[in-house]
Amino acid sequence: MTLPELEERLRFLLRAVLAAIGGGAEEDPLGKLQEQVNAFGHRVKDVVIASNPAQQRRWGGLLVADWMTAQPVTVERGASLRLAAELMEREEVRHLPVMEGQRLVGILSDRDVRLAWTSKATTLQPRELSGVLEQITVGEIMTQPPISVSPAMRIEAAANVLIQERIGALPVVEENALVGILSYQDILEAFIGVLQD
Repeated sequence: MTLPELEERLRFLLRAVLAAIGGGAEEDPLGKLQEQVNAFGHRVKDVVIASNPAQQRRWGGLLVADWMTAQPVTVERGASLRLAAELMEREEVRHLPVMEGQRLVGILSDRDVRLAWTSKATTLQPRELSGVLEQITVGEIMTQPPISVSPAMRIEAAANVLIQERIGALPVVEENALVGILSYQDILEAFIGVLQD
């Protein structure tokens, strides 16, 4: 998409917003839009989407449920750090929801594993390290309580949670059951998909 095409799309969206909220076609659509955004907040985007079928198709799929990884790989709270690290490597994941039976109790990142590993590695000989890593449990180093989101949440809201909390993934929970995981990579893929439309 060229810059002039992008500018034309932006003008179209601004006019659609103004028309949908009763603002009419203004000479200064940006100034009028700023007033309306301040007054109506996030409703503006929903009005644009609702009033434009093309926008419904474009933005309608941007819910956590549509971009999360369903049935994520999990680890039990009592599992060893060694087992968790091996699981991450084998499954090629960077985050593991931590379970206690059917209940989500934490999340473990590859960074958590590295930090625990290196803190123990600095004081031990290589053969001693193996035994110690078997004794450290996931429950000792996981992040708890986990910050989770609903599958019905809009993906941009989930992205804001990741940014504000400075984390890389969110367990997705529905009716107290883990149904998926949403990572920053999933969010980037969603936004790239929108930009390519």
